[in-house]
Amino acid sequence: MNETYTVSELADLIGRKRPTGWKTDAVRQLRYWTAEGVLLPEGQKHTGAGRHRRYGAETAYLGAVLLELAEMGIPIGLLKGISRELQAISLEAIPGQGKLWRAAISGSAEVYLFCDYKLLPELPPDFLFMVYLTTPDEILEKKGRLGDGISAIVVNLTTIFRWMR
Repeated sequence: MNETYTVSELADLIGRKRPTGWKTDAVRQLRYWTAEGVLLPEGQKHTGAGRHRRYGAETAYLGAVLLELAEMGIPIGLLKGISRELQAISLEAIPGQGKLWRAAISGSAEVYLFCDYKLLPELPPDFLFMVYLTTPDEILEKKGRLGDGISAIVVNLTTIFRWMR
């Protein structure tokens, strides 16, 4: 993969396995997320007239995951939180999770993103979510009981990242 991408190149990379006509919506979504701080470009967010924002490879992977989640109807507020968590994972700030992120990127292991949503009665009526990476073996070990929230979303990162190659 290149070191940096324009928003159009990013959409091309992310959308390789998507239907025709998908790119226009993806570019619009990626620009909106940049304006809202969900995706961070390399350098300044506002580059000036005639200068393209550039996005790094990690942002490309993050954008691919977020676009998948957005297609499931996840609102931007939750996407922003998931984005922060995934950035921490990719920077290996969460023990063991960075290794799984890299395995999904390389395709050396089947890795899933698990988003577990909980409603906590002691807090205002907001959803709290837990985001982590897991493997099929861990899912089988726990007999599918990975989280204790009211609902969960599971995304195959390895497949999403394979589409980008």
